[in-house]
Amino acid sequence: MAMDQLAAQIFGMLEERGIPALLLKGAPLALWLYPEGHVRNSADIDVLVPPSHVEAAGSVLAANGWRPGPYPSPLATAWTHPQILIPVDLHRSFHFVTVSDERCWEILSHHASTAVVGGRALPVPSGSVAAALLVLHATEGLNYRGQEELSRAIAMSNGELWRRAATVASALGATDAFGASLRQSVIGSELAASLGIPMPTTVSTDVGVQLLALPRTTYGLVRLEQARGWSLVRALALELVPPPARVYQSYTTLARTKPGLVLAYVLWPAGVLRNLPRGWRGWRRLRLRPDIAAPEAGSLERTALVAEVVGGYVRCRWLGVATVAGDVESDRSKMSAAAEVAVGRRLALVAERVLGYLPGGRGAVRARVVVRMLAARGIPATVVTPAPLEDSVARAWVEVQGTRL
Repeated sequence: MAMDQLAAQIFGMLEERGIPALLLKGAPLALWLYPEGHVRNSADIDVLVPPSHVEAAGSVLAANGWRPGPYPSPLATAWTHPQILIPVDLHRSFHFVTVSDERCWEILSHHASTAVVGGRALPVPSGSVAAALLVLHATEGLNYRGQEELSRAIAMSNGELWRRAATVASALGATDAFGASLRQSVIGSELAASLGIPMPTTVSTDVGVQLLALPRTTYGLVRLEQARGWSLVRALALELVPPPARVYQSYTTLARTKPGLVLAYVLWPAGVLRNLPRGWRGWRRLRLRPDIAAPEAGSLERTALVAEVVGGYVRCRWLGVATVAGDVESDRSKMSAAAEVAVGRRLALVAERVLGYLPGGRGAVRARVVVRMLAARGIPATVVTPAPLEDSVARAWVEVQGTRL
């Protein structure tokens, strides 16, 4: 009740200054998805304003005792009040939207409807726009409630609503995130199939990190992988001594004051070391997903590939592991046959170069290592062992889609 009253109060202040706005998530979702009398807990109030009115909206909040957070994100600025426990997020855009802020406002505010919140009729996104935002929000990180609400909304709504929502997502430049988010659940996958919404062949690295709910250290490894040359040194320095905004994200309560920010910087290296193993596992999981677009191979991936080859060599050569099925859990490859063959040839070349320095790294051992690496990427492969007279050089090779690697 207090949050609804505060939302009505804030929109009243903005309306007095002639500032257009939309109320996102929160109360509109509660009115749409839950029965009357149900309490949907919220942590803040999300308000979207046109980019040309962001400063004016901030001035209105500041004039009423609100203060902006020290490190705004590209999407929103968090405003807090010393006497009010509920923060207000002043949005300029939304998760996974790639169009300009002006275009985002134009799309989200088109045919906006109203909802009675706190005794006042507040502007909220229309049905198809609200559905598109719900899908995109369900993709963002460990948003279990978002995923549950998305399943609830799918069960309550007809296919035409979601067809229009897909059109809205396309206009926002968030088609990949929309399709990937829908397919996180069984009911969402069924809806996507019925509407003919394809699972994107590849999604961006950012969407992939969110979908897999990977730790923050995985982001750091992705940034290092994207760096080249001397920029790698700079990227490494920024991971060890990050800008204040990144420290604030991890130590929000502590870093609100300057002494607390200094202490957060002192604690930062220990936190990185503690989470590095989880981050590495997350980064490797990200790289093993063929449906997630990865940056161009750099030193980090080359190191990981060498380690993967050596690990497979130890398993196959010294530990006597002959089977590969079930060694690594992975999704079935979503690549075309030609792409699977191309990936197989690249991995076979890497394995040949690395195993050339190791004793007994040829023939059947090399083939089993390559098959295991392909299995980790969801690519089926076969080890072929010819008769001695048929091939006197290679005792075994690998075939993918009937093509010898």
